[in-house]
Amino acid sequence: MNWIKLILLFFIPVTLYSQNFDSEYIERMDNTLNMKLSLDNDIESFEYKDEDTKYTVQPNTNIRTTLHANYRFISFKLGFSPRIFSDHDEDNKGKTTVFKIQTDLYYRNWMQTFEYFRIEGYYAENIFETNGLEFIKLPHLKTKTFRSTTRYKFNKNYSLKALLTQTEIQRRSAGSFISSLNYYDTDLTNRDGVQDMHTKGIMVNTGYFYTLVINRSWYSNFGISPGIGVEFNKVNTDTDEGFITDKETGLTGNINTRLGFGYNSSRFYTGLDFRLSAIGRSQKSIADFDTVRGIFNIFMGYRLDAPRLIKDSVDWLEERNPMK
Repeated sequence: MNWIKLILLFFIPVTLYSQNFDSEYIERMDNTLNMKLSLDNDIESFEYKDEDTKYTVQPNTNIRTTLHANYRFISFKLGFSPRIFSDHDEDNKGKTTVFKIQTDLYYRNWMQTFEYFRIEGYYAENIFETNGLEFIKLPHLKTKTFRSTTRYKFNKNYSLKALLTQTEIQRRSAGSFISSLNYYDTDLTNRDGVQDMHTKGIMVNTGYFYTLVINRSWYSNFGISPGIGVEFNKVNTDTDEGFITDKETGLTGNINTRLGFGYNSSRFYTGLDFRLSAIGRSQKSIADFDTVRGIFNIFMGYRLDAPRLIKDSVDWLEERNPMK
């Protein structure tokens, strides 16, 4: 037994499945290794405020690059922001580093996503006009986020993989209600500052998504998903008398929309989509992350014949699937 089989064996209880959908609607790409490159602007800024001041804090980069590798039931993503996509004004705005890792797991109509995201290095406009500088550099300001999203589709003939990872192809038009449970845990820290913030939240969304198959090669998709949840904030402040902790709990509401268009062949595929996300909070914290965001994503990929080692290892795993 080699090390690849040992790693894959870990996923047996949660990822293997046998789908029961109509092959006229969905074409499975089980024997290809799906490699994809995408560009997006999914990088959050936030608004800082206290009793006397209010200003926007943002990273010195606008675009993130993500490399995707998908085979059958497992999907891995690694994201970073190359220097080429910063505005190169590091002397005034500082340097930003971005890192993201994500994995998607599937079981029948379920999809589970785990994501870790880190940004270090921000800047803000110098509203205090200190020392005549236009910007204030915050090189040690860091955000770290862990997010878990569980999705369920109600129509077996609608492909979540075709929508999100392009590891299947939607061959006939179909739509589905999709419900999701989202959990997130965010730390906002600055070793040069006196305040840290820790946020936990949980949100439930339910919406409808539809993929319109125009012809054998072209498609479009769109959807809308409102949700409601609760958010827990904790702010630690270092004072002369010691640490002071403030806690607050508030309701959140959000709405997400999606519009996409793409090209598919058995090997090459490409596309773009635009998402609009809006969130409202009943409580205001010292740092409010983007409440309205427009996110674009451009991608292209190629489906390769899977290497023999990967194919044999996954075949070995599926033969030992206790849930089939």
